[in-house]
Amino acid sequence: MIRSARGKKINMATIVAKGERERAVSNAPLNARGDIIDSRGEIKVTREKLSKEFYKDNLPGVEEEISISSSDETDVIEEVAIEKEEIVTEVSRTERIREDGTPFIEVEYSDGSMSNILSANSNKKKLKTKT
Repeated sequence: MIRSARGKKINMATIVAKGERERAVSNAPLNARGDIIDSRGEIKVTREKLSKEFYKDNLPGVEEEISISSSDETDVIEEVAIEKEEIVTEVSRTERIREDGTPFIEVEYSDGSMSNILSANSNKKKLKTKT
């Protein structure tokens, strides 16, 4: 039992029990209880069955022991053919001006990356822009 701000007793368990068969607000086909439902709201798979299926292979509290000591067996590393590296070339250069008025050059490369280079004019007086 919970007391409201006005002192009224509220039984949260009954409120939850009233709405457990209603469709949950989500994009998953579940009801508020956790059962999988169809488009008409009828239960296809209960939450108990889902829980049993999950814990059938995943026992809680059971840990798998793994030895990290070296053994005589060595793992064979699969060799992978490395393709020739793609040569990255410059695609475009665009002169731009930052909000603070400093000029820079935006460089785009063939692999999609971009970089900003200070313009030769950056040492000179900042360019004024209309705002």
